[in-house]
Amino acid sequence: MNQRQAAKARTRQQIVEAAAAEFAEHGYDGTSFASVAAAMNRPKSAVGYHLFPSKLDLAAAVVEQQQARWLEMAARTTEPAGLANLVTMLLSACLDALRCPVAAGAIRVSQELGEAGQPLPRAFTWRGYTLEHFAVARGLDVDDPEAVRAADLVISSTFGVLRTRASSRTVEATELQLRDLWSALFTGLGIAGADEVVRRVTPVSVAEPANPALAEAPATGAAATDATAEGGAPTA
Repeated sequence: MNQRQAAKARTRQQIVEAAAAEFAEHGYDGTSFASVAAAMNRPKSAVGYHLFPSKLDLAAAVVEQQQARWLEMAARTTEPAGLANLVTMLLSACLDALRCPVAAGAIRVSQELGEAGQPLPRAFTWRGYTLEHFAVARGLDVDDPEAVRAADLVISSTFGVLRTRASSRTVEATELQLRDLWSALFTGLGIAGADEVVRRVTPVSVAEPANPALAEAPATGAAATDATAEGGAPTA
């Protein structure tokens, strides 16, 4: 990878991270190319059409990057299919979102755009994952209406905790709130022994995504000029 390519890759990743933080804080409708550029302390022209033709493309890039992390979390989860596996994944994803803006942004924008029927990457979907493992835990078919309703309830209530979390609330307090929620929720949904499972599971973690371009030395001179010159000025 030459310096120009590395500079473009770094810029793209910086935009994805800034956009994710904006999506997490303000939602899809409340985020614009202008607000992303302002968060980066850069002009709007820095977020160019050559990287993201539209805000939907930018949101998709945030979701796609985080879906790769969720897939890795799922691969590292050693619990058998069912409640323990599901709670492990939910806990891992929530804790990840509390420290990683891309994770937080991906969760919120996935919910908002999914509800609006907008197309998004589907390498990993929380609805599908939750439905699969809840159905196993309850001994239901995945197309059973009860399982479908339960999966939607689990997702909305879990990620609702993240969206309404006060900034002063500690990670530990939020984790306890989530475990209390899941204990009551899964017990109420008819899963015997849910409290014991919810209390014992531990999260899995994954490393930050490795991007060789980000390890390259910053572009200078003509390469930096070229990377800046490629930018357009998209509308919000």
